[in-house]
Amino acid sequence: MWRDLSVRGVFTTLGDIPAARDECHAPASVQPDTVDVFGPAWRTGRGLRVGDSVSRVRELYPRAGRHRDGWWLVLRRKDPLWGTYGELVAGVRSGRIVFFRLVLHAEGD
Repeated sequence: MWRDLSVRGVFTTLGDIPAARDECHAPASVQPDTVDVFGPAWRTGRGLRVGDSVSRVRELYPRAGRHRDGWWLVLRRKDPLWGTYGELVAGVRSGRIVFFRLVLHAEGD
């Protein structure tokens, strides 16, 4: 997590991390799975901001669909490993956007 930037990420590996190293000291061994941004300065290319209402989601992303992990703003279709999923997700709490998640699933690629 990088609090000063309002960014957090989940990183993983499908391989080994070299001996006497950890994820932070072996960046070639780990890949990003998801990256979340959650500060009020973050916005999408269409202008949706953290803090906006769900009605704004519907206005700017009329094809977005509600899923258990949030509103899928951009879809990744028919990925050979993951199927169809939300590649850009707006997380909602109490009717407001609280984070954006970029789903990369880059581990193993």
